[in-house]
Amino acid sequence: MREFSINKFSKELNEMTLSERERTHLQSLELIQLEKLNEKSVVIDLGSNFGDVLKGLEDCGCKVYAFEPHPFFYNYIIENYGSNENFVISSKAAWVKNEKRNFYFKKSRQAINGGATLMAEKTNILDLGLYDIVDCFDISEFIKLIGHVDVLKIDIEGAEYEVLHSLLESGAYRNIKSIYIEDHERKMPSKRFRDLKEKVIDGYSKIEKELYWW
Repeated sequence: MREFSINKFSKELNEMTLSERERTHLQSLELIQLEKLNEKSVVIDLGSNFGDVLKGLEDCGCKVYAFEPHPFFYNYIIENYGSNENFVISSKAAWVKNEKRNFYFKKSRQAINGGATLMAEKTNILDLGLYDIVDCFDISEFIKLIGHVDVLKIDIEGAEYEVLHSLLESGAYRNIKSIYIEDHERKMPSKRFRDLKEKVIDGYSKIEKELYWW
């Protein structure tokens, strides 16, 4: 299987010892130059967490669609970035169709940590009874509706390859200039996950569409 291993960020940034939030913010700042983002650009941020991508893109002037189903983080980014007219912030979860799904929490609904997920198999989900029901939206349908997307950033705690497969099968990937993804394979032990990842990576390789590390 062909792994995607393209890291577009600077050598200096990659060598820094940073917290996850610091790295996300600095990557977002570099993203402006890497992708030549401006007030006409469109970015989709799947899994916004504390909104550090929004923080990095505040002065860029680009349109950002930010999705964060975790209630704590959604409320946080609404409070801190909701007044920016260039940001559209939603509590829906990116998925392969429009439906309601269980959204599992890592520790508790109130815990200030990432890791909450649509994927019950994720190894840091220890209590399958600890979940909320969230609205999910069809990411391929949404992207086709928008038209052109300059950057799609995907960090959705194990559901990345579900989304990537949907984009591939629907043809919605054609609307996206650059796709950045965080991989959660080490927390997703099932054969189904590994098989889907292999299918997705091979599929994007065949159409010569690069996937970049986030």
